[in-house]
Amino acid sequence: MGVASLLGRLATGWLLDRFFAPRLGFCVLAVAALGIFILSSAHSLFMGSLAAILVGFGMGGEADMTPYILSRYFGLRSFSMLYGFTWTGYAIAGAIGPVLMGRAFDTTASYQALAVKLSVLTLFAAGLMLVMPSYSAYAGRPLPPPPFSGSGPDGSAPGRAGCPDAVSLPAAPAGPCSRGAASGVHEQG
Repeated sequence: MGVASLLGRLATGWLLDRFFAPRLGFCVLAVAALGIFILSSAHSLFMGSLAAILVGFGMGGEADMTPYILSRYFGLRSFSMLYGFTWTGYAIAGAIGPVLMGRAFDTTASYQALAVKLSVLTLFAAGLMLVMPSYSAYAGRPLPPPPFSGSGPDGSAPGRAGCPDAVSLPAAPAGPCSRGAASGVHEQG
């Protein structure tokens, strides 16, 4: 599962440079859903291993897509806060998941029913990726001031010289204060 996760990360990173992320997200989550479904009824080492490979690949790919999609839709201004929220969600799910699986086994003497439900929920999440708008749908929107920043009336944070998205990067193509470059909102061609 660990090797599959690493391969999922590498493959997804390569594919993110070439394809629209939400469509790729659908594929990655569908692979994970298939792995969970196979695991729900696996009765052999081969089927269990196949399920683990598919789930691992999906987990690795999803770990790459989350920050990529966050940066494309919400820019870099609140990226760390939003990424922190996603990892908080992962931690909560990681704590609750084993308890739910244990309870399901205690009441039904099987993991199958809950695993099938989880695979359907994962497939539903994959379907939601297909209705995400293009990145450019967010490019023209004015950015709100960053949360908890004490920003001024022009949207600038104290000590930022009127540039709300100022970043110390070497020679950004459109300048460090331009909305398109600093917010990370670009449409793939």
